Amino acid sequence: MPAPIHTKRLRKYRDLDLDFLVHPLTNDIVGRSDVDAINGSVINIIKTQRGERVFQSDFGSTIYHSLFEPMVTETRVILEGAIEQAINSFEPRIELQGVQVTADPDRNGYEVSIVYFPINEGSPVELDFFLNRLR
Repeated sequence: MPAPIHTKRLRKYRDLDLDFLVHPLTNDIVGRSDVDAINGSVINIIKTQRGERVFQSDFGSTIYHSLFEPMVTETRVILEGAIEQAINSFEPRIELQGVQVTADPDRNGYEVSIVYFPINEGSPVELDFFLNRLR
């Protein structure tokens, strides 16, 4: 009798879409899966101000303390460190490779580029978004 073949089972990640979009046919809330779910989670972690969530006061990042500082190299480095710390603390589904923040004074904010490897995949993912100074 041949030995059983064991295959590595890949995890599938599913999250709610926090925009709460409704599917037109099923009237269910649309979800996110895999890389799209992780991207949404990473952005949610970064844009949540630490102390904002009741009963989870440590959740989130400290970027908002730096967004209103002058757009100099020191502020960029502080933002990169705060983003890295938040992702490493609250997103266990990824292996972070790097964070790059670029000031954009004309648009009054920062371009953010994050490169990571999902735990269940071998290919890198690049997530780009814009942080602005809105209150």
